[in-house]
Amino acid sequence: MSIAGSSQQRPRVALTLGKFDGVHAGHRHLAAQTLAAAAHHAAEAAALVLHPHPASVLYGARIPLLGTVRRRCAQLRDLGLGIVEPLQFTREIAELTPEAFVERVTQRFQVAAIVVGPDFAFGRGRLGDVETLRELGHRRGFELRVAEDLEVEGRRVSSGAIRELIESGDLDRARRLLREPPCLTGTVVHGAARGRELGFPTANLDLRDDFVVPGNGIYAVRARWDGAPSRDGSGWVDGVASIGVRPTFDNGPRSIEVFLLDFAGDLYGRRLDLAFIARQRGEERFESVDALIAQMHADVARSRQILAAETKPAWTIVHQDIGLEAELRGFDLADLCQSAAACLGALREGRPDTAPPAPWTGSAWPARADGDGRPLSLRAEPGGNSAPADLADAALLRAWLAALGSVRDARVFRAGEGWVQGLVYGPAVAGKPPELVAGPELGPDGWYRARLR
Repeated sequence: MSIAGSSQQRPRVALTLGKFDGVHAGHRHLAAQTLAAAAHHAAEAAALVLHPHPASVLYGARIPLLGTVRRRCAQLRDLGLGIVEPLQFTREIAELTPEAFVERVTQRFQVAAIVVGPDFAFGRGRLGDVETLRELGHRRGFELRVAEDLEVEGRRVSSGAIRELIESGDLDRARRLLREPPCLTGTVVHGAARGRELGFPTANLDLRDDFVVPGNGIYAVRARWDGAPSRDGSGWVDGVASIGVRPTFDNGPRSIEVFLLDFAGDLYGRRLDLAFIARQRGEERFESVDALIAQMHADVARSRQILAAETKPAWTIVHQDIGLEAELRGFDLADLCQSAAACLGALREGRPDTAPPAPWTGSAWPARADGDGRPLSLRAEPGGNSAPADLADAALLRAWLAALGSVRDARVFRAGEGWVQGLVYGPAVAGKPPELVAGPELGPDGWYRARLR
């Protein structure tokens, strides 16, 4: 998008803006605050996504990305923001004064509120800060809301911190902050065909964009491309990825090779999304090719085990009559509700509102009211697991659970650290809505917890 003036009607918005690289837990918190501001001002929630990274434009710095700008925009839309537009960062944009930058933005939008983090800086030489923005808001008639930084384990959640975790191979912590597996995108190119000679034909990825790449080692992964023949309908194909320099052979240039399980086909020239589910081991040098092949068989077996235990999309799980008991965790109450959405299945969006969101998508439920008479609007579509961002108290969470009509019940297929990893999706069971039996409450470790039954 260009933020120059436009002759079209300007939408009234509550606006957030930034790079949003990775759309991590902190960004999701910012999006939740933007949704709340939009509801308060009867406006639409909007985001401007800066790209490329300002440091790469101004200083030529190498900034590995956590995701494409297209992916970032899609993630923010999935969080409920109605208007999400990329903003190309240029030297001309960088030279604008803070006042001129805000003028450009208000030429594009009728701004009711702006929501940023406490360290937000803008304008030539980063001269503008939140106090500058607050003063400009007084002059121009928009509210400024400053969302506090999110901290986990005593450390501020940031894209830079997540990059470090991924590059070191610490996928578990990176996933907790991203709220999903780290992902990169690359084009399949011709390699040395050594994997094929060993009985494990691989797709070799050329990273056209500069993505964050996990540390050298072997990973359980899922891959997706146009027309991928996934068995569960999710669009993802299971696999094993090797990142490194092939020390058993030549210590060549660093590469990413992916062996796709139960797949045979030509992928040359295709763009693959690759999601890293778990690190299995580090890169090793083997004394013989036979020893390497034996380890590769073990890696494939281990990957199958890991991926079979991963959460599957709700609509692909076989219906069963089983009980429900799941412990949920979250960085804040909105994140807790997102966890509930992810484990219970098809919730796309839920928020206290005066009318159902439009347009309805997939299977929709009518608005229900909680004990205080506030209506609860829900919108569902298969596969959605976005945060119902404004559900901020136990009463509203209970009302939301009671309103769920498409979740039959759930169970723990795989549990770790209190995180539910499985569910069963099916028709509503009369008289058996999920029940909030404990919480939500803030624990001494900084996590909110709730228990469903």
